[in-house]
Amino acid sequence: MVAMAERRARIRARTQRALIDSAHSLAKFRSHAAIDSRPDPRPWGTIREPWQAADLRPVIPAIEAAAGWRPPLPEDAPRFFWRTRPRGHFKTGEIALLMCGLLAFSPRRVRCVSAATDRDQAREVGTSMEAMRVLNPWFSSRVEVNKYDAYGPGGTLEILSSDVGGSSGKTPDISVFDELTYWKDKSLADMLLAAAVKRPGAVVLIITNAGILGTWQHELKRKCQADPMWDVRETPPGVRPATWMDERTVASLRAKMTTGHARRVFDNVWTDAADDPLFPADLIAACSRPRSQLLWPDATKPPIGPRNLLLGYDVGKVDRAALWVIERTGPRQYAARVQEAYSGVTLANQESRVRSIIKACRHRLVAGHIDKGSIGFQLAETLQREFHGIIQGVACGSTWQGRTALAVHLAAREGRLLLPGLETGEPDPMLVADFGQVEQVGDRKDGTPEVSTLRTDAGHADRLWGLALAIDADSTPSRPQAGGASVGPYIPSAGVTSPRTRLRRF
Repeated sequence: MVAMAERRARIRARTQRALIDSAHSLAKFRSHAAIDSRPDPRPWGTIREPWQAADLRPVIPAIEAAAGWRPPLPEDAPRFFWRTRPRGHFKTGEIALLMCGLLAFSPRRVRCVSAATDRDQAREVGTSMEAMRVLNPWFSSRVEVNKYDAYGPGGTLEILSSDVGGSSGKTPDISVFDELTYWKDKSLADMLLAAAVKRPGAVVLIITNAGILGTWQHELKRKCQADPMWDVRETPPGVRPATWMDERTVASLRAKMTTGHARRVFDNVWTDAADDPLFPADLIAACSRPRSQLLWPDATKPPIGPRNLLLGYDVGKVDRAALWVIERTGPRQYAARVQEAYSGVTLANQESRVRSIIKACRHRLVAGHIDKGSIGFQLAETLQREFHGIIQGVACGSTWQGRTALAVHLAAREGRLLLPGLETGEPDPMLVADFGQVEQVGDRKDGTPEVSTLRTDAGHADRLWGLALAIDADSTPSRPQAGGASVGPYIPSAGVTSPRTRLRRF
């Protein structure tokens, strides 16, 4: 009983000390607040690394001055800050820690804004703040966190996303930009920066990964570096100062990204997208084999084999249409068996040709995806009804294009894709030109690229998107056909000869 009483007394004393210190300084609040560290949560002040303290050393006084913890800073002291850190280096957590301290203990009620690239990223700030409330009962009752805002005796926080409009007229005391290099639109950044310049004592903190040279984010960083009102600091390229970063995890994540994206987020290097094309000619060459070794002589007469075919069809009217049938030769391994392109062919004739190939391959076809854009909508709907459970129409929007372009890129880079080339084994110049029309112009938070497709006299990367549709079909879950049969991958077994027995029953 005595030991328990002593322990409670020590906890009360630590709590009282944390409350007193936090009322006098944001820096002291940060030292007392526990964060979700591994293996156990611990106060930030006991586990912070030297680079973390140095990185925000000039930021904290500016925020304390804006919040009333200290007198206003000299006019020549910076109030605007840019910090570039690699992935996994406590960027969103840093924002949450600052906001919890402001809302709970700021002497002056402050209006804060945290802005992110989209609603999902914006929610991460609120999620991190809520986690800190749970870990720190000594201040949890002073902060209320909702999905897109938070409140406390010290002020308010509004959590915004750059992809949602209606943010004009805001005059925050403290603005934080989370992962600016992922923002697609700069209007929110322009509005918040303009508001900060007009508001005396306002503070702006941009904390982000490195990005792509030549983008508006890079141009903004360049201007900030030249402005004495800004303090710009970047983690040196290739340096990951956080000791908690596991190199095996980093290597695993690198393997799922383009080389350029991995350099930006893990090595903190601003790169030129042109220096790291998604589909350089040498990558296509490494995947190319003589056409006669890969493609069937007649697409409507496929050889007998297991159920392992995937189909992709990019519909075209003005642009070229492209059809692929690929064989799944192993887990996520593909070899082209049919590759056709149609230029100047009516949609009715395209539909007839595609239907004949689907019928011929039906006993081996696992799934097929057809471009369900405005031109191909009716055609995709018709074939989806006719071959229910096998063919599916897909809306090929920008998110889909980035995800599937990365899937094709990784399959090629990892040697899991065989493409038809010339009979000499050299790459097909038309494929090289088609694939080269897709350029990476940005990064998405989930690791997929933001792509742009050039439109030329040769087309609109139609052959690439047809192949992307086929590979994407491999991710389609099995769906029931009429009568309750599943169309999951067929696994050959001894004595199975009839296509009818290849349909598994639920």
